[in-house]
Amino acid sequence: MWDEKASLSTTGLNNPIKIENTAQHQKEVTALVEKLSDGNYLKFSSIQAIQQEKVDSYRDAVRNFNLLFALFGLLSMMISYFLLVTTFLLKRTDIITKKFMGWKLIDRYRSLLGLLLAVYSLPFMVLLFFAHALFPLLLFAGFTCLDILFVLFLGSKMEKRNVAQLLKGDIL
Repeated sequence: MWDEKASLSTTGLNNPIKIENTAQHQKEVTALVEKLSDGNYLKFSSIQAIQQEKVDSYRDAVRNFNLLFALFGLLSMMISYFLLVTTFLLKRTDIITKKFMGWKLIDRYRSLLGLLLAVYSLPFMVLLFFAHALFPLLLFAGFTCLDILFVLFLGSKMEKRNVAQLLKGDIL
């Protein structure tokens, strides 16, 4: 809000002098500026150019937001993968035994999913209380669901690979 006011105070949007952009007016303004100039540079711009600068600035902000969101997502997926591999290395026998006993995928990874939900609950609460719009809250909830699905998918793939090795006669 402040930067909008600052940019408006230095542009022609709040200037009471509106000059039609014609060749004759450009000559008169140029002559007047050269005659009365004390070394300061006067900038004349159209309202369309001023609005285009705003659009460009908003476009850059959206691009930066998308980049940060992608980096946050990538980092979160890497952390989830690390936690999954650690869990699988520590509890491989237990997980595969539960698979043979017919436990559901969610039940086999309940401790890891509980850890992920506990980690994601703090930022969710912060967004719940401090977000003025519903979009960031929905975006974060969607991202959390996507991360949990990512963990379940990778866990299922790791189990299948290890079950095949076990059935071939490998030792856990």
